[in-house]
Amino acid sequence: MPSPCCPRTPQEAGCATVEALKQAAVARPHLRPCPRYRGSRGTMLWIYRTHCSSCPRNQEAKGEGRDG
Repeated sequence: MPSPCCPRTPQEAGCATVEALKQAAVARPHLRPCPRYRGSRGTMLWIYRTHCSSCPRNQEAKGEGRDG
């Protein structure tokens, strides 16, 4: 299952095409687009991946797969 934070379209992450999004991800492996932070154009801003460890969305996704 994809991350609950992943962009649904490349445009949402600030890229024109899927290929451009892939190239941006390869060029900046320490960053990722985040739906919580958006720029003036409404596109996701790229934040450091280390911030994802304390994100409530990330914690919810980790908890979904666990057996109680």
